[in-house]
Amino acid sequence: MLCLISPFCVVIGPPAVPTGPIKCTQITRDSVTIQWKAPKEDGGSRITGYIVEKKEGLRHTYVHVSKTLSEETTLTVLGLNEGKDYYFRVYAENKYGRSPALESKEPATPKRTLGICVKHHCGNCKNCNQAIVFVSCKWSDLCAG
Repeated sequence: MLCLISPFCVVIGPPAVPTGPIKCTQITRDSVTIQWKAPKEDGGSRITGYIVEKKEGLRHTYVHVSKTLSEETTLTVLGLNEGKDYYFRVYAENKYGRSPALESKEPATPKRTLGICVKHHCGNCKNCNQAIVFVSCKWSDLCAG
């Protein structure tokens, strides 16, 4: 970091950690869409992108998933295994380097779900800001009667 002595101090360096938490906004049987917020400090240079990594279950190592465009703070992670737990971490990047990681605290588990908008009773509501309620059921529950 560089701080010039003046009435105004400009901090130049890698950005601060992205603002959390990491939220899962959509889960399917083989994908998870995650969302986070930009860091509070950009290190004196605009954010050039975010690096996303994943870790399966109790494994110790993370693997690279993708790098997003500068202002994109949402990513759909594809190719996941249904029923397995996944943890994610996100780094912000600028021309001076990479931030510390924002890590997910809870796992995301891809699974088959039935999404129902509680306002319009539809499966994929883009017409309102209502929360989508996800219901898990067994085939035996559907066939009972």
